[in-house]
Amino acid sequence: MGVIPEATRRTKELHIEADGVYVNLQGSKKRKGELKMVVAYEGKEQQGKRRALKHRRVAAGLVSGQEVWEEASAHFAHTWDLSALDKVNIGGDGAKWVEIGKDYFTHATFQLDPFHLRRNITRALGSDSQAVSKLATAIDQGGSLQQVQAILATAGKKAKGPKLKRIRDLERYVSNNWEGIQAANVGASLGAIEGQNRHILCARMKHRGGCRWGGEKGSDYMARLLTHQAEGTLESLAQQDYHLHSGFNEIVDQLGEQKKLVKAALKQTGDWLQAPCRLLPDPNLGGRG
Repeated sequence: MGVIPEATRRTKELHIEADGVYVNLQGSKKRKGELKMVVAYEGKEQQGKRRALKHRRVAAGLVSGQEVWEEASAHFAHTWDLSALDKVNIGGDGAKWVEIGKDYFTHATFQLDPFHLRRNITRALGSDSQAVSKLATAIDQGGSLQQVQAILATAGKKAKGPKLKRIRDLERYVSNNWEGIQAANVGASLGAIEGQNRHILCARMKHRGGCRWGGEKGSDYMARLLTHQAEGTLESLAQQDYHLHSGFNEIVDQLGEQKKLVKAALKQTGDWLQAPCRLLPDPNLGGRG
């Protein structure tokens, strides 16, 4: 029988957002893999000139949708008493693995992430400002799905080739996510996941030209270390009473000002960090850069 974590916080409403990012793999049958990330927070608060997520917690890994939600819900239960929640707002781009997050929390509602909706509208309609305006008005002011479909049908009559395909793809996207679009119109202000993904995972694992993070295990381990860095728990992780493969010293070298303290303590960690991990830069780039 599992042990129920002792949560430290109680709140009535929790925001949870999820998204994935594809990274290059090396030494694997797959050339690319999707890192999935789930972020939970109580709200947004002003910190100087920027707005930050209140009591942010993060879970990530190169795992299935079901696995990342199982890990995320267990991780969040260490912070929040989930039984005390009256409402859980789950945001994402409409991917099936994101929507199943509703099954892991009571009183959960899915909201379509506004960034992804805007991006798909822009890609499909481009310079057709009249169609964009009509579509935005219909969505923002509580129009029906039939109204939205009619607007896109009219726009489609003026298009052909690739543009027509993009409009049809948009119509399917809106239809498949209509419930999430309506929930977003009346729900909490979300839309943080794109920035969180970019800051926590992409900056280290995707936007460093040519980097390869070992194979599937190496990418999975690196993502998990980055979530510990984001939460400020990297040092405590390094002090746990388990064996850590020496290859992680190279990972920790990249993780900011904490690296000396962490590297000195990096002798042991949890079972999920036991296997070897190689960080291999693209040989054509002559180093990590």
